[in-house]
Amino acid sequence: MSATETLKDSDTQAANEIVLFAINDSILYKHAVSIIDSLKLKVRREKYDADKALIFWQYHADVAAKAYVKAFGSDADKWHEMFNVQTR
Repeated sequence: MSATETLKDSDTQAANEIVLFAINDSILYKHAVSIIDSLKLKVRREKYDADKALIFWQYHADVAAKAYVKAFGSDADKWHEMFNVQTR
């Protein structure tokens, strides 16, 4: 799947909702800061791997999506259906 196909399949409004929620939620914000600190350390030690960094951010997006659905979704909503992989 190319980058343009990924952008076509993504929901930019939903992606913005996840980003804003993650930034404004204190627990998720602290989680993001810890990821950034960890990646900074890996850069300093010259062990930074962009593919592994992407996995960190994918995990963070999954956690944010789950928290968003828990806070604002109904019992019938599933986080992985509300925010597909391309959106996260």
